[in-house]
Amino acid sequence: MKKNLTIIVAALLVAAMAIPASASKLTLGGEYNAGWTYDAGEWNPTNLGDASSLDLELTFTEGESIVAYLPLTIEPFVGSPEVALGNWYFSYGATPFSFWVSNNNSYNDKKFAALGDPLGIGAKLGGGVVLNAKGKALGADVNLYAAGLTDGNEAYMGRVTYGLPAEFKLGLVGAYTVVDDDKNDLTFGADVAGKIPGIDATLSIAGAGYWTKEGAWEFEGPEDNYAYQIKLSDIAIGQLEDAWMQYTAVGGGFTSRYANMKAGKLLYDYKGAAAAEAGVTVGIPLGIPVKLTLGDTLWMSYSADPKWNETTAKVVVEPLADMAVTVSGAYKADLDDDVDTAYDGYKVHADVSYDVMNVNLNPYVDYLANSYGKASDYGVDKVTVVGVDIDGKPVEGLKVGANASYMIEEPVTDLFGYGIYTTDLNPGFVKTANSQVAAVAAYEKEAEEEATTDFYGYAGTTLKITDAFDAKLGVLSKDTKGKAVASAALTYKASDSISTGLTYTFRQEGFAREEGAWAPFDDGGRNYLKASVTGTVGESTISIAYGVDGLKRADTSGFHAGKPWAYLRNHPGAAMNWQLLTLSVNVPF
Repeated sequence: MKKNLTIIVAALLVAAMAIPASASKLTLGGEYNAGWTYDAGEWNPTNLGDASSLDLELTFTEGESIVAYLPLTIEPFVGSPEVALGNWYFSYGATPFSFWVSNNNSYNDKKFAALGDPLGIGAKLGGGVVLNAKGKALGADVNLYAAGLTDGNEAYMGRVTYGLPAEFKLGLVGAYTVVDDDKNDLTFGADVAGKIPGIDATLSIAGAGYWTKEGAWEFEGPEDNYAYQIKLSDIAIGQLEDAWMQYTAVGGGFTSRYANMKAGKLLYDYKGAAAAEAGVTVGIPLGIPVKLTLGDTLWMSYSADPKWNETTAKVVVEPLADMAVTVSGAYKADLDDDVDTAYDGYKVHADVSYDVMNVNLNPYVDYLANSYGKASDYGVDKVTVVGVDIDGKPVEGLKVGANASYMIEEPVTDLFGYGIYTTDLNPGFVKTANSQVAAVAAYEKEAEEEATTDFYGYAGTTLKITDAFDAKLGVLSKDTKGKAVASAALTYKASDSISTGLTYTFRQEGFAREEGAWAPFDDGGRNYLKASVTGTVGESTISIAYGVDGLKRADTSGFHAGKPWAYLRNHPGAAMNWQLLTLSVNVPF
């Protein structure tokens, strides 16, 4: 496969090169980066070469149809360089078919996109060189992939959709894998979907099978090698706002190498099982908005042997424009004779969502019994939890969030809350000021165990002292090491081409230095200092920096992401290097 793809790429490039020069365009861009470090009392000129890199971006275009993009990184740029190939691609956009080939990196402009089939057979594709062809043929939409995967396998995958009468569509999807040990396999499926005239409901029927190749044209399937789903949805007639019903079955022997196998995905959730499900939402005319939703699920083995049945109900009442009352529940009946699988149980939930003064108050109560209680975080037969969630901006500049819950049976108490106050109050001696004060608190107590508490606070401000002079100050009572941290940063723009920076950070939790490392005083590894001067000449940048700022990259996900204290929270995990001087050069072109 890799050899075939290499031939394809070469042929495409040759075709592009054969285009007359007057119709084509080749552009070259990139940048040069270099660094020179003074460390441990020594200057080492080879550092300049070791830390250097040359990034090149070659783009070939021919009209609006052909684009070839080739990024290269040469590192280091002196000595014995190594060349790394970046996220390259070649694309040919035309009718009726367009083509592209790339390394299929998640950051590449040209990369695999899910086929969109109902069962999710073609949902993902591993890294490797990928060729895509997309367009129309004989009135059908065609989307085909061929890939040489990084695990040494070859993948061929595609979907064809064809319009049928009455706005229905027929879809065919397949995935064929060539494995190193000749255990080639095939997953193939078909689906039909469209609107039913009269009731405007959507009907979807999808099925697929899995086989392994045993001979030249011989394929055999394991036991229970089929998956299918029949679904009728979006039924809305009169007071019936929505109704749906479906039957889904996925055999234990069915395999789809390119499915997304995680919770919430069809082929994962129904693996080795079958289920008949239905739901309906009805608007009840009582003078105020009332919605009733009923649902039922009969869960079975793939051979249709019943396991359990669950019936659900939910009522949502909106007595006021800013209030919604919800009561819901579920009952599960055990339908098999296996004493080790006690599915029976029931649960009830009630909550009130009320918006007042830009704050949402949501008190709630949950009761879970038998299988629902055992499936909870507490793992007991009966669970009763009362709690409240609060979120909003009660006054200008203040954002609050809190949740509190109490489990009666154990008992278990969980409390969590935070507040962030932001103000642009100007003390008068600066042009602008933006200050923030924040606090986070948590309390947890389980049964007779000792309560655990967590609290940390933050205060910070960003100041524009003059048009050229900025400052940023911040204090956080607890970083990832559990100790306080404070930081101050000054930035001065001496001219349009020269700027300077000075950052000082103190962390209560110090970090031991390497043996023999020099320091002007014994501070326990708590102090960090960085000074820098940056100059620009045209688009080029030259920076000279001393020291370390003591700040680590902020969280990009989770609770702390985007919070004002995030830039201080993560401990760098190393002490200040008092012998570090860095020269860096960046030359774009």
